[in-house]
Amino acid sequence: MHDGAKDSVLGVNSVLGVPSRLKMESFLNTQRKMSAAEIQPKSCSLKGESFYLHQELRKMGISNTEVADPLVNCEEAYRTLLTPKAVQFLSELVQEFDEKVTQVLQAREWRKLELKQSDTLPDFDPSTAHIRQSSWTVSPVPRRLQCRHVDLGDVSPSNTSHFVAALKSSAQGIQTDFDDGHCPTWTNQLQGLHNVYRAVHNTLPGVPNIQDAPVLMLRPRAWNMVEHNLMVNGKEVPGPLFDFGLLMFHNANILLETESGPFFYLSKLESSKEAALWDAVFSWTEKKVWNFGIIGK
Repeated sequence: MHDGAKDSVLGVNSVLGVPSRLKMESFLNTQRKMSAAEIQPKSCSLKGESFYLHQELRKMGISNTEVADPLVNCEEAYRTLLTPKAVQFLSELVQEFDEKVTQVLQAREWRKLELKQSDTLPDFDPSTAHIRQSSWTVSPVPRRLQCRHVDLGDVSPSNTSHFVAALKSSAQGIQTDFDDGHCPTWTNQLQGLHNVYRAVHNTLPGVPNIQDAPVLMLRPRAWNMVEHNLMVNGKEVPGPLFDFGLLMFHNANILLETESGPFFYLSKLESSKEAALWDAVFSWTEKKVWNFGIIGK
């Protein structure tokens, strides 16, 4: 990530008084906190599913991570996705970046208040002008992304029939959406992530192998979205880290081997600082997954 990612919100303290700033920080830091009992779905579920998962986590020395039980008909997806190793990976990912997510969300609020109080319009950060005015290029586009005549947008992978129809289509790409085109309930998240897993692992009936199907442009939730059914250190986790972590953990190796990704569609970024955070998440993951044996090259 270039130096332009190091933008900052200027003049915040001159707009917000110290009490207001502390009050907002307190609100943003506590809005996602709740007790473990509160995240348990109040519906029928397979008794003991999360109990046995937590037993395995304790054996691994992980006592700060709690996962809600699956809802009815989500047990297979739950067991496939939320393995002890996968949850360990998610826990470490969240512990590395949760505070940084809070910081970029705070920066959004400071910037909005600054603009409102000063009655000015948004503009580029003057400190990054030298980057915008210089000559630069990006890496070459991967072969599978060079032909993008037709992309299917807002395809929710939790809708199995629609997802299968998209995979069987002649489109070049599918925006596999865990955000706007997809209501991120616990059931939908598990079913959607499981359907992506099945498509990548060629276990979804009636669809071509992943290297012959349209490219999956995986769209995790935006930074402000929360996953209520996973808690790390007593706090609900950022939704995009939950989505990204499981998609990478279970699918990255096959997607790399088949020249099919992983490709991510990152939306709703409001500053270069937010882009820099995604860059850090990608870089950390590329190094960390070696320890889990996910990426083999």
